[in-house]
Amino acid sequence: MSDIKKTTKTTYLINTSLAILSALTLVLSFPNFELYYLAWFSLIPLLYALSRTEKTSFAFLLGEIFGIGYFYGTCYWITYSMINYGELHPLVAYFLAFILVAIVSLFPALFSAIFNYSVKKFGFEAILLAPLIWVATEFLRLNVAGVGWNALGYSQGFQPIL
Repeated sequence: MSDIKKTTKTTYLINTSLAILSALTLVLSFPNFELYYLAWFSLIPLLYALSRTEKTSFAFLLGEIFGIGYFYGTCYWITYSMINYGELHPLVAYFLAFILVAIVSLFPALFSAIFNYSVKKFGFEAILLAPLIWVATEFLRLNVAGVGWNALGYSQGFQPIL
């Protein structure tokens, strides 16, 4: 195998790991874990991975992976409700939850593709656009999918000073 293919596979693996790390730290920042301060830094690995990704399609995939980890980790109660109140078999409940999570994850994926494109077009200064793009995609998620669950700001919900 050539060095270029090894480098490409390694880069893909590192970028995917960074997206998963972002999802994990963001999940831990929500009220059940009481690590709210992680939210302030949780998107840094994702943004770094997106800024080093050459293909916008792979950036979209990274956003989808991030979104699945993030929403599955913070919307665990959906399966509990389906199993205990809807009396669905756990495998069916987890499959249905995965479908819902994958659909809602299209919005972080859209953010990732737009941010990646912005970095290619404007360079490092595109980091200033990240908050605007993030809020726009969360707003879009609410208005298109009707799902406003777990907006990033909810991680700070029980911090009186904020």
